Amino acid sequence: MSLTTRRIIFYALVVLFLVSGGGVLLYANGWRLDPETFAVRKTGGVYIESVPRDAEILLNGKAVRNASGLISSGTLVSGLLPRAHEVTVQKEGYAAWRRVLTVEPSLVTKAEHIILVPRKSVAVPLPVPAAAIRVSGETLVASFADGHIALGGVRVPGTEFVAFTAGKSAAISYDENRGAYFFTSLPASASVSAAKSSLNLTTLFNNLKERTLGLPGFVLPREVIAHPFDAKKAVVRTDHGLYVIDTERLSIVQIASGLPAGQADGSAELTAVLARSQSLVWTEYSRTRNESALMTADLILRTSSRLATAAGATLKIGEAPDGGFLLLAQDGRLFSLPRSAKETETIEEAASDFSFSPADQALIVLLRDGSLALWDFRKTPKRVALPLVADEFLWHEDGAHIFVRRGGAVSFVELFEDGEVLETPLGEAVTAMAYDPSRDLFYLLENGALRSLEL
Repeated sequence: MSLTTRRIIFYALVVLFLVSGGGVLLYANGWRLDPETFAVRKTGGVYIESVPRDAEILLNGKAVRNASGLISSGTLVSGLLPRAHEVTVQKEGYAAWRRVLTVEPSLVTKAEHIILVPRKSVAVPLPVPAAAIRVSGETLVASFADGHIALGGVRVPGTEFVAFTAGKSAAISYDENRGAYFFTSLPASASVSAAKSSLNLTTLFNNLKERTLGLPGFVLPREVIAHPFDAKKAVVRTDHGLYVIDTERLSIVQIASGLPAGQADGSAELTAVLARSQSLVWTEYSRTRNESALMTADLILRTSSRLATAAGATLKIGEAPDGGFLLLAQDGRLFSLPRSAKETETIEEAASDFSFSPADQALIVLLRDGSLALWDFRKTPKRVALPLVADEFLWHEDGAHIFVRRGGAVSFVELFEDGEVLETPLGEAVTAMAYDPSRDLFYLLENGALRSLEL
């Protein structure tokens, strides 16, 4: 072999080494040849986490090994060219999850809140068809047309459940047929189905109001809520007063009169009340000024103060994650009052209800036209209009899903940061729904029959 030939072979090998070595380095660093454009492009990946964990994963129609287990809670698929990829997560007996994910160079696109919904529900036995359902704490509450409520297996009077008192030792309920509130002492053991006793709170309130406070005349309570920390007490709101009733000592204390000095005409109305850890917060609406004063009273220190004012009559008070408040006005405006602030800020103009997510990272506002607005507080507060119409909604415990009812149609909806949603139908003739986050159980009431889905 001549010297020239040997040199040619040597240089060819060097070039081959450099090219192949460079290719190996590029491959190792996530570069791939795009067969569509014949360009070398930086790759990305997708991370998939689902419930159940052992679901089958398909990427662009091809099976991918599910790496979920003791060490990893999800599956990372790397080396994907930067473009749209269809991801399907499925398991027998469950509705499939399917979405197109966009992969960006050097980034991992996450799909970590996937919940597969069982196709079959479980019938929940009821003695007679129910009229309404809800969940309070870990207790399923069912209301019946004959005027009684079942709290688990305990029967209490009324057509509407209001709340449990502290420690669930008693329940507050309302009977719309009699226009009366009831305070029912509950058995300590879950195996006992009979309530200890029931007090007619409306009658008791009027008797104590006249006998102890010297305020004659029968008054219907507008709202009764549980005392924030005393299981034997209840808070009663009327149009012009706020009271605490002790059902054990049969005593009453007036917290607010709603009649400021020089305003004996009764134009100040108490329109909403909220119980916090050791205090009460309420609004006093002045018709002459068309504004609501936000008031608070510490039930331990026995002090009260005025926090701020907001335009219009307040229908609902909510506690914000920062310790401030949200105020829903009768005209649909939703006001935000940050902690330590004295001025409110309007964040919605036509709201009908609102609810914070379980971790208080997001807020959903139900607007009067049935549309939903999502406020994301994880970084800078951001408002996103959701492509949904609803009569009511409930948060799932993960804060990434909601249950939505539109007429009789109910869906389980996954929320994404870009405002897109993914709906899974749950029922078509649902009259009421409820969710138990402690057991991840969703209840649907259809034609009086109750069924449940374990998510």
